[in-house]
Amino acid sequence: MGVNQVIESIPKAKNIYVTIDTDVLDPSIAPACSGLEPGGLSYLDVRQTLIGVAKRGRVVGLDVVCFLPAHDPSQVTARTLVYLILDFLAAVFPSKK
Repeated sequence: MGVNQVIESIPKAKNIYVTIDTDVLDPSIAPACSGLEPGGLSYLDVRQTLIGVAKRGRVVGLDVVCFLPAHDPSQVTARTLVYLILDFLAAVFPSKK
């Protein structure tokens, strides 16, 4: 099942709460998580999914789980998560220009 099919399978809802589980990401972009998943999702797949979820209803909250900052001296995982959060927030609060 591709990203678009996953997004379409999410029912529209009045309120949506999103959790980004760091374990789902490929270790090449998120090595500092509690359960490494070789062959995990790419940044672009997660980004596309988050943007699609933002269109399924009113987002009321967001959190990130399974990130281990002490295991992230290069800050690769932190940067990946920051970019995903920023992309998601841009989809939740689009520019009014």
